[in-house]
Amino acid sequence: MTHLHRPVNPLHVVGVPVPIDPNEIIKRKNELVAERQDIEAVWADCFNVSFPLRGLGLNTPGMVDTRSQLAYAREKQAQIYDTTACNSARLLASSLLTGLTPSNSQWFTRTVPNATQEESAWLEQASFITWRNIVNSNYNGVAFEGLLDCIHTGMFAMFIRQGEERPYDFEIWPLSNLYMASSTRSGIIDTIYYCYGLTASQAVSEFGEDAVDPLILEASLNRPNEVFEFINLISPRKVVDEFTLPIASITVCVRTKTIVKDSGYHEMPVVVPRLMTLPNSVYTHGLMYEALPTIRSLNKLTEFVLGSADMAVAGMWGAVDDGVLNPRTVTVGARKIISVADKNSLFPLTPQSNFQIAQWMIETMQADIRKILMSDQLVQANGPAMTATEVVERVNLTRRMLGPNYERLQDEFLRPLVERCFNIAWRAGAFPDPPKSLMGKLASVQYLSPLARAQQAEELQAMERYEQSLGMMMQLGHMEVGDNYDWDGSARRKAGLNNVPVVLTLSPQAVQQVRQAKQQAMQQQQMQAQAQAQAGGM
Repeated sequence: MTHLHRPVNPLHVVGVPVPIDPNEIIKRKNELVAERQDIEAVWADCFNVSFPLRGLGLNTPGMVDTRSQLAYAREKQAQIYDTTACNSARLLASSLLTGLTPSNSQWFTRTVPNATQEESAWLEQASFITWRNIVNSNYNGVAFEGLLDCIHTGMFAMFIRQGEERPYDFEIWPLSNLYMASSTRSGIIDTIYYCYGLTASQAVSEFGEDAVDPLILEASLNRPNEVFEFINLISPRKVVDEFTLPIASITVCVRTKTIVKDSGYHEMPVVVPRLMTLPNSVYTHGLMYEALPTIRSLNKLTEFVLGSADMAVAGMWGAVDDGVLNPRTVTVGARKIISVADKNSLFPLTPQSNFQIAQWMIETMQADIRKILMSDQLVQANGPAMTATEVVERVNLTRRMLGPNYERLQDEFLRPLVERCFNIAWRAGAFPDPPKSLMGKLASVQYLSPLARAQQAEELQAMERYEQSLGMMMQLGHMEVGDNYDWDGSARRKAGLNNVPVVLTLSPQAVQQVRQAKQQAMQQQQMQAQAQAQAGGM
């Protein structure tokens, strides 16, 4: 939740120089490298059985050369004999993306407590502009990659900034380059060390000639392709005043141990959602880790079956070394003539493989993997097309299966994503002038995605069941029981749960005015009818 204030012009916010020791940044980063080593092996194992290329940097420790990393990934890819895990992970990531942030419908709005009709209308319009800007950016493709990483590692990091050619620029930062920590007891990640390399010419272009060390400047002239390592520290400032931004961004060159850039952000620019954290750690593991034993067993079994199938298709042969036939040199194949002393010198062997048992075991393991990755609930295999009601029920089932993980994705992914994008648009002047009464109020995010609506469906169903029971009792003559229920409040609550636009609903005061107007019109009609009746009786 954030307070709404007049946007600050970033051109007038200048960071005051604060003594910073680059050696401390490098030292702390090295400490975090040691803390992350154990979970790196887990992440690498998960990527190696499904998407080895997305695990580059994690599954290739010590390999700096990109060609060596790609060769290692191809080797791991060749060891994958069953693609159930790959397909299930891709399907789950796609389903989460469409369930959390569908691109074809607005999936959030912003609200304030006790909002007036004017305030709600402005917040709804500003939320629509923010959502439209997200859709018109590169969000969908980037978010899919992040959710795919989240299934393997339990987390991902999305960097958000104002775009030059589009409203926003979204970027997934590789986890292999990130080292993270939390500065508060809440455990929310707010300190990030992003490590990356730039050539000397790129560094000069990125930071400027005046900011880089003379060593980098000299290399840009003589060795422009020489790579330098940089660390970008993003964390909350300990001291914030009217001249500094609350989130610091400090970039250090590791080789020269110098600060090449000191800037900041109005809010945390990196969103780091997590599924399941490890004890006493900010890092996590994903659903792929739970399926890892079954995936390994399935790969090994499929490898055996393929070997047995090769023998079953090509055949197995036995031969007798009778002085004419030499089994060590003979090759069996199509259109080949083999000289033998006796027709029984060469004979076929029947493999004793039981493909039915192997197939049953493969199908059982595939079903287990799909169950862990929830893809068996997301699609209906070999069945007719689902109705709209069945689709809603499956979305509701997915929400229940995600359970607290869905709530965590809302808190650590959707909320900071919306607030970051909303504030960027707010500072850029993309919204109309807000009502003065709205300034300084605490605004929160209300989710309208399919998964959020599935969560609200239970409340709607409970209200409708209660109203039906009251209606049945009133039909039996117990009209007084209807006084126990706020029918007007129920109508307004249903409008909110069904995401009815605020401009289409009336406030309680407006409803009262409409009813008074109807009552006055009815009274006038009755008076006119009485007057006509009296005139006719004369």
